[in-house]
Amino acid sequence: VGGHQLTSSHKTRAHADSFRAELLGAARRGEPFDLATGRPTSMVIETRQERRWFDFACEYAEMKWKSSAPKSRVGVAETMATLAPTLVEQTTKSPTALDLRAATYHWACRHPGRRASPPEEFKEAVSWLRLHSLAVSALAQPATLRRALDALGSKLDGTPVAASTYRRKRAVFHSALEYAVEQGVLTSNPLTQLKHAIPKTAEAVNPRVLID
Repeated sequence: VGGHQLTSSHKTRAHADSFRAELLGAARRGEPFDLATGRPTSMVIETRQERRWFDFACEYAEMKWKSSAPKSRVGVAETMATLAPTLVEQTTKSPTALDLRAATYHWACRHPGRRASPPEEFKEAVSWLRLHSLAVSALAQPATLRRALDALGSKLDGTPVAASTYRRKRAVFHSALEYAVEQGVLTSNPLTQLKHAIPKTAEAVNPRVLID
């Protein structure tokens, strides 16, 4: 760029390939490149001003870790794992939703102090999430926020979760967004402005209480 050769190191080949694909895409679109970093200007702006959801979720989990009971820690990890496959950019190649959830639940938000070096089984998913998670600021958009709430209200097979499960996960999500406001990532908590119905689940009826 500008007559200079710049390099960038990555922990995994998958991460490096994804980064290379973004550079090539920016070049094909005719996007200008920053001379100091060698990156497309959009990537430079994002790096300076935006925080991606996955990194923020890990930061939030770490903040809550010391002061939370084990059950609460599990609740945070479960909520962030549910959101992981949803709050991402749409790409042609990505790990499965199960892989993204597993990496978030079993490692990223359960052992926040180990984020720098995930185990081999989670490396690809973690690298992809770090590169393709949406910016936290995207949650200020009602459509993105509603998509997140829909995810919290649904199982992987698309059926609704129990109302109590939805309320619990929504409470964690609300707390995370409050932390985003505290950190200056969001100007206000968008959940306070959006109405979203609690999922309705069919309750089993005990045949012994039916009237003949």
